[in-house]
Amino acid sequence: MIKNKIVNWEIGSEFHWMSYPKGSYILWPEPCLWYATGRDILLAICDHSRECHSKTVFVPDYFCPEVLSCWIKCGIRLRSYVDNPLMPYPDWDSIDCLPGDIVLAVNFFGVRDGIFWKKWKSKNKEVVLVEDHTHDPFSGWAMNSVADYAFASIRKICPVPDGALLWSPQKKILPVSSVKNEWSGSAYKLAAMILKRDFLEQQTLSLSIKETYRDFQKKGEELYLNSRGVSMSPWSRFLTADGYPREWRVQREKNVRCFLEIFKKRASFINFIFNSWPKDHCPFNIVLFLLSENIRDGLRNKLIKSNIYSEVNWVKNKFSSSKSIDISKRILTIPVDHRYSIDDIERIAVKIIDILG
Repeated sequence: MIKNKIVNWEIGSEFHWMSYPKGSYILWPEPCLWYATGRDILLAICDHSRECHSKTVFVPDYFCPEVLSCWIKCGIRLRSYVDNPLMPYPDWDSIDCLPGDIVLAVNFFGVRDGIFWKKWKSKNKEVVLVEDHTHDPFSGWAMNSVADYAFASIRKICPVPDGALLWSPQKKILPVSSVKNEWSGSAYKLAAMILKRDFLEQQTLSLSIKETYRDFQKKGEELYLNSRGVSMSPWSRFLTADGYPREWRVQREKNVRCFLEIFKKRASFINFIFNSWPKDHCPFNIVLFLLSENIRDGLRNKLIKSNIYSEVNWVKNKFSSSKSIDISKRILTIPVDHRYSIDDIERIAVKIIDILG
């Protein structure tokens, strides 16, 4: 794939506008429905199931607080069960659901094997199992799921301003819900992507352009938070019509392996949330597990000064157990996706080692 020259080197944050490669593509699951954001999908499932199912939804105690807040505001009755990225599978005893309840399973960072959820589902056939495959929609777990429904917010792995898909591994009827063609949030995000590309590639641009596209990103996100039941924009659907570029997924996994290998040789004292995964999975990104919140925050701040923008997936929420709170204080996600070359990965790794060394 031919990449434009990056003048203003920067790692992470939201995607910039990118050309799509000419190689092979991985097809999305079919049949499926497309929404603007992933948070709307669970709402659609709850509406779809309201006549014959309870409205209680069980969620992991380690989960995105913004999404949970959105669901609560929309009237979804949530209960938590014990699950986090350091556990190979949930504490099954904490899922005290009844027939007709909805249980949300999450493939944290795309590295979990779904065999345990398959076994659980076989014993709980009257429970509606919904799986979140945002971090790897093409994992072996996702492709061989037995869940009632599955979804993924693809804008987390694909350079589009909006997009989330819903499908049923069990081929159940998908929600027939009215969606709004309100794409102002996506338009702001799209403008931000184009401006960010210009910022990265054109040396003559003023730094004020960065302030502009950051404002557009924030405005777009605010509009997403304040809207419900929005369909995927036609421009995002056009970009994703052929599927997901296979080489992007290959590059992401290659970058993760390269990063881990560098640390294995030069900084084995640094811990990761994971350092292995099933052969047919692709990790979302590198996820560090630091010794303390102060070390994590100090590292993050110093990386920002080097134009490396890491993320915290996620801060605590109202359901967080003490263990999940501890993880939320020490975790740091380092973006190593298809935007970056091996040279970029080495540069990021060396900077982190220099800071923590």
